[in-house]
Amino acid sequence: MNKRIFIFTILALIFSFSLFGTEVKVGKQEIIEDKNFETDYIFVGEGLKFSGSADDIYFVGKNFIFNGKIRSGIVAVGQDLEINQNIPNDLVAIGKNIEIRGTVNGSIFIAGDSVNIDKESVIDGDLFVASSNFRINGKVNGNIYCASENLTISNEVNGNLKLTVGKLYISDNGKINGDLDYRSRSKISELEQSKVNGKTQFTEHYRGPKPPPFKKVFFFIMLGFTFLWILSFLIGGALLLVFPSLNILEEQKTRKEFWFTSLWGLIPFFIYPVVVIILLFAGITFPLGIILLLSGFPILFVTQVIGVTLFGQFLFDVFKWNFSKRFLHFLFGFIFFAILTFIPFISSISTIFFSSLGWGLIISKLFNKKFV
Repeated sequence: MNKRIFIFTILALIFSFSLFGTEVKVGKQEIIEDKNFETDYIFVGEGLKFSGSADDIYFVGKNFIFNGKIRSGIVAVGQDLEINQNIPNDLVAIGKNIEIRGTVNGSIFIAGDSVNIDKESVIDGDLFVASSNFRINGKVNGNIYCASENLTISNEVNGNLKLTVGKLYISDNGKINGDLDYRSRSKISELEQSKVNGKTQFTEHYRGPKPPPFKKVFFFIMLGFTFLWILSFLIGGALLLVFPSLNILEEQKTRKEFWFTSLWGLIPFFIYPVVVIILLFAGITFPLGIILLLSGFPILFVTQVIGVTLFGQFLFDVFKWNFSKRFLHFLFGFIFFAILTFIPFISSISTIFFSSLGWGLIISKLFNKKFV
């Protein structure tokens, strides 16, 4: 009976994590979307021209052009990103070339090579920008925090600026109604200084010729996401193990059973993405493929937690520690999981290893089979 409850719990968790009520599109070619959606809109593919409406938009691809209506915010990761209409809340954009031509009523978080705020734009929020070339041609009603090789201000900024730049330019139309704190290779001119209506603090900052900071910024962004993933994995894993049906993880396994569980788990681990791809491109089974695609991350999370717990149990057996609590096993295995996550290539192998352990246990309980 406990085995059935265990399988039911796993399935319930997986489907409860899925993104119901969300429009999802996956495409190899550029898509033109003009429909109106009452939910969030997620796109993964080559390119998207969006002229419809949605709550939030999440874009991962190459080219994104937004000409529609949004009720909340946008998160976009790509090469060329164009925002041509208003955004009621925040904008998060990571790309090579980023153009903002609409009004943004929230904060903006941007990492890009070339970033331009059009003269018709109005930003009613703070800006956090890392770029090679950043041009402010529109009006900004908020603070600006920026790291850029070149920053040009050609409109009114009603807020404080904290900058680390190679060169700061304030054009004839530029004006700063706030304090200016900047690190740069050189001071701004007296004419430019006259356009600052607050306090100015300058710190000389020269390192000679250097490449654009985009790669470095991208590295720190990925590092931050890694820390967030590890922290969420720790908290989520501990909460997941609270379920009574996961008492099954406290059943002691021999070392032979441990390794065979991992080997058998490799089969569903590699078959799952193949099945998803087949269903997505088979036509009539596309909706089922989308469901499995959305379930992919929750499945990976659940199998990783199970795998890390089993690995911790294995280590307890190796060190001959007589503790059978699954929480202790998880915490001990988590230490190795966290360390391996930061090692390139090894992190990918560890993902396969831990997930295969979880898959193996699920398969063994599903078919009532011992792997020896």
